[in-house]
Amino acid sequence: GSMVPQINGDMNSGNSYWLDVFGYDPFTKPGNLTWNETQVQIDSAGSVITDLVVAAKTRVESGTLYVYAIGHTGRLYKIQVNDTTTYNSNYDNPVLLATLTAGSPTFTRGGFMDFFGATERIYISHDKGLTRINFDGTSETALTGTWTQTVPKPLQQFLGKLYIGNGTNIAEVDSTATVTSSTKLSPGFPVNTQIRDMKLT
Repeated sequence: GSMVPQINGDMNSGNSYWLDVFGYDPFTKPGNLTWNETQVQIDSAGSVITDLVVAAKTRVESGTLYVYAIGHTGRLYKIQVNDTTTYNSNYDNPVLLATLTAGSPTFTRGGFMDFFGATERIYISHDKGLTRINFDGTSETALTGTWTQTVPKPLQQFLGKLYIGNGTNIAEVDSTATVTSSTKLSPGFPVNTQIRDMKLT
C-alpha cells in the first residue's frame, strides 16, 4: 500500500516520503522511524531553542533549506538545515528571530504555521487568534477578527485565501491580510464541536 506523508513543506510528515511499498511494518518499533530517514536534533547547538516547538514549516531560500518554527512560549526560530558550503545536510543552525507579543498569544491548544499573502509572510495561529510576521522577524501584527478563544486554529490555503479554524466555524483572510469573515460557514458546525484539522479541495 502507500504511505501518505505530507510532501508540501509541512513538518509533521514523520520524516518519510511518499512510497508505494509492500511488506513494510512501521508498527514493529513504535515511536521509531524504520525507513528512509532517521530523526536528528534540529538545534545542534542545544541552547537556542528553549521551548517546545508546536508548529514548523520548511522554506528554501537561495538554495538553502530553512525551517521556521514556533515554540509554545511564542519564540519564533529560523533553523538553517543544510550547509551549502560543506554539504552538511544536518547543519541545523538555529537563530531566534522574535518572540511574539502582539495579541498576547498562548499555545495551550498548539499552533499552526503557513506562508501566505500577496507579499509572502509567516502566518501563525494560536489560542487567541492569528499573527502575521515577516521572514526576518519584523513587523509582527495580530490580525483583527472575532476569534473563538482557546481552541485549535488550523490553517489551510484555498483559492487564494487563507482559512482558519475558529471553533465551530472558519475564518477567512484575503491576500492583503484582511480578515474578510470570522464565520465563513453558514450555518457553522454544531455547538460543542471544534475544528482541529482542515483539508480543502
